[in-house]
Amino acid sequence: MHWTQQRPHLAGAVGAALFRHALDSSWPVHRSTTRVVTVTGAGRTALRARLGLPDDALFPETNEAGGTAPRSERA
Repeated sequence: MHWTQQRPHLAGAVGAALFRHALDSSWPVHRSTTRVVTVTGAGRTALRARLGLPDDALFPETNEAGGTAPRSERA
């Protein structure tokens, strides 16, 4: 459980390795100079196929800033 956002997350060596693989595969792209990333179409397809993750797991109703994620990111 992420202590600041009170929601589950994957951390540590496994989380870092999975994220590195995702970046190397171009599944997420950085949105700016922050740590925020956006999952690409290829990423959505890969995460659904490999991990069985539904869109609502990838695109929660609110983003980290507390606002609603853009519709293009939730589609």
